Amino acid sequence: MSIPGMLLTGLGVFSLVVSLKRLRSRRDLARNGKLAHGVVCAIAERPQPYNYRKSTGYAPVIRFATEQGAEIKYTPAEWTKTSVFSEGDRVEVVYDPLDPQLAMIRDPRVNRKALLIMAGVGAAFLLGGILLLIGVLPIQ
Repeated sequence: MSIPGMLLTGLGVFSLVVSLKRLRSRRDLARNGKLAHGVVCAIAERPQPYNYRKSTGYAPVIRFATEQGAEIKYTPAEWTKTSVFSEGDRVEVVYDPLDPQLAMIRDPRVNRKALLIMAGVGAAFLLGGILLLIGVLPIQ
């Protein structure tokens, strides 16, 4: 057994499972969630802990009301190097009616490429690991 092949295969499976699960949950939320109109009430900032340049990450804090009238403040899990939104911006939010904190912004400025890239890298690792395991790619 090739240890590098097993490691690449395992990493590929992990990356694929995580990214595809997140993409699926976003798709399900977009299909089954409730639409609300919200407003950006603040821009949250936090230091990026794993960035050697000590940069800051930004995410909008969005206030919206559910169909039942409950006011929710939502901050997406995705943080960016530059703020895509400004305070006062109006946005559409899709939320889970059973748990309104499970939400997502429906806006073309929100980039979802990271999950697709993670899935692609996972697939490449999986393929490379399998090729190492079956001996098509030699280890030198």
